[in-house]
Amino acid sequence: MKLHEQDHRNASKIIPAKIQDEVKRAIQGCPSFGRATPTRNSILGTLRNTHGWSDKVTLCTDAKISITGKKDDFGLSIQTGNMGRFYADLLKLEFLFKRDLIQASIYVLPDKQLAKAWGQNIANFERFTNEVNIFSSILHCPLLILGIPKHLVK
Repeated sequence: MKLHEQDHRNASKIIPAKIQDEVKRAIQGCPSFGRATPTRNSILGTLRNTHGWSDKVTLCTDAKISITGKKDDFGLSIQTGNMGRFYADLLKLEFLFKRDLIQASIYVLPDKQLAKAWGQNIANFERFTNEVNIFSSILHCPLLILGIPKHLVK
């Protein structure tokens, strides 16, 4: 089962293959993609319990701003919610990158068809990658973007 994949600023060369494979296997091993939150929780559970990824990483305690997780020098964002939240994710990852707290990040979200199956206005791979391309001149954090295709739904 093949995930959608897009590389922004050579993230796939910066993020070690072992770390990329952990995330891809956690996605592919998810028992069900029927609903957004259980999918996200399953992927996170595997990454945290089996591969040692952190819990959420707080950027600013005053505002309670965080990303999904981190391992070594690499961030992780899993977005299964509202379309508007992916802009916040990009800002958070850029902040961590500019502060030398991460070297790159993996960003996981559903493809357009799966997002539609989950609900209205859910962030999706196609729109996200299009907008990363539009704003590429100001997005410096390398991103390996992984899209969960609808055909994975069991």
